Amino acid sequence: MAEVLPFRILCPDGVVAEGDAGLVVIPGVDGDLGVLLRHSAMIVQIRRGTVAVFSDRQKVSARYYIDGGTAHITPDTLMILSDMACDLENLDEAIISQGLAHQERAEAQLHALKNPVYA
Repeated sequence: MAEVLPFRILCPDGVVAEGDAGLVVIPGVDGDLGVLLRHSAMIVQIRRGTVAVFSDRQKVSARYYIDGGTAHITPDTLMILSDMACDLENLDEAIISQGLAHQERAEAQLHALKNPVYA
């Protein structure tokens, strides 16, 4: 039997995805990272991008868009935490609008931090 890695993708709204995978490829800030069962334990900062879940090590079974976050990797599990995540197969305009609104709020907060107004 093929070895499987239990994984979860979580955002503030709840669990976006969970299951078993042969391989999960995550978009790390330093480059894409493939995670298999028995991977070294680490916490990885993730950039905005696509998480690819492989049912075995050759066939992509699902893709998820994430808006950055962190991946908690242990030798026997993978947990991805993100502010916003969605299944690309079920992507619709409402989710895209939500992502754009989130990005605009983040940019406004960053601008306010860089340009404080003193009364």
